[in-house]
Amino acid sequence: MGRGGERLVFNNWFFCQKSPEIISYRKIPFFQFVHDIFIARFGELGEYDREVEAELDKCHFNQEQREFIWKWVRGEINLVAKNESK
Repeated sequence: MGRGGERLVFNNWFFCQKSPEIISYRKIPFFQFVHDIFIARFGELGEYDREVEAELDKCHFNQEQREFIWKWVRGEINLVAKNESK
């Protein structure tokens, strides 16, 4: 996989396993802006719809971006593929 590849896979695995805990910690600047979008992805479907819409408005996403984000939130698409090698 190349130099550092194993670490990247581990970090992706770690992030996926700990995502709700990491995201809930709002001190990470990136998550202050899109907190509820990420929480919605890992929470119960539909539980955070109002909060997601509020963040989409706050961030001024256009319609195409909103549709993409909603697909990701609903689990229709994944942004990181699992590494099935080994």
